Amino acid sequence: HKRSLERPEGFQLHLNDHLELYAFVEGDADYIVGNDCFALRGGDLLSISPHEVHVPVLHCPCVYERFYLLIPLNSFKGFSVSPLRPLLALTRARISLNDTDRAEVLRLLLECSALCERHGEDGVNLQALGVLCRLLGVLNATVAQSDTAPPPPAGVPEAIRDILRYINEAPQAICTVSDIAARFHLSAPYLSALFKKHVGVTISSYLRVRRIALAKRLLEQGHSVSFVCYECGFSDSSHFIKHFKQYTGMTPHAYKAQKRTAP
Repeated sequence: HKRSLERPEGFQLHLNDHLELYAFVEGDADYIVGNDCFALRGGDLLSISPHEVHVPVLHCPCVYERFYLLIPLNSFKGFSVSPLRPLLALTRARISLNDTDRAEVLRLLLECSALCERHGEDGVNLQALGVLCRLLGVLNATVAQSDTAPPPPAGVPEAIRDILRYINEAPQAICTVSDIAARFHLSAPYLSALFKKHVGVTISSYLRVRRIALAKRLLEQGHSVSFVCYECGFSDSSHFIKHFKQYTGMTPHAYKAQKRTAP
């Protein structure tokens, strides 16, 4: 749970190995998840799948309050049916909640946050797990009844959404920002300024993180580091290793070894 004064330029792209549950409470913000741009209102909840590039977009300096939970995919390994499965199967990140469910989700998140502050006390971890299971129960029931209506328009222009879709389709096939600019009949400087204004990060950073996301998937599938390097559009292994470590905290070799030994 975090509530802070933030500025639009204060956020970096996020890329997780876990399922992330994000609940918006307060602020003047949209949220970009993959190809989708969501206009947020208090109580909105997003389920963000592993390796999905995402970033909040603040429109002005404001108080920004949110919850986020990172849940490892093997958390419910012993369950006959994982409560994460319906959330991972969503085609859009936003979970449609009615007012009653919004209030219940925020109440459970506050309860979980309070328990986390007492970490180390006897029985607290078990209580927190119980709260998490109740939260997932609410979300599973909601997902089972939800429709697939498109989200309402966010403050991110349609032109930027088209560019995001283009990058996400095949990031490894795009060599430079100039290639993207040519595709949309824009100058590279204008495109860069437009993207930075509405997304809050540079377009080159976004393209790079999308390549890293693809690289992580390929490494988890067992492909060699050299194959992944060139398959993801990096010109040489030194640049690939440098950027991979920048966004993941480890080298591609270490990441592949970790995934190979994970339970």
